[in-house]
Amino acid sequence: MTKYIDAASAATIIATIHGIPIADLVDTFADIPAADVAPVVRCQDCVYARPLKDMNYDYLCHYWNGHSCNQNQFCSQGKKGE
Repeated sequence: MTKYIDAASAATIIATIHGIPIADLVDTFADIPAADVAPVVRCQDCVYARPLKDMNYDYLCHYWNGHSCNQNQFCSQGKKGE
């Protein structure tokens, strides 16, 4: 599984642990492609989600016509609530 990391922090930690000059690592990290990530809106923060008192699910989604979901799920249509 790909993991999104802070490259500057990673370079500093690696330089410290392995005794590599930070300047060498900065150039190396600059050559590594960035992860393809996008922010998501979890169901618990979505304007379409309504609390559901069900023992298996946390929310009912009004965008997807009553689809039930848990708080950490997300979809491509999520919109952050206020």
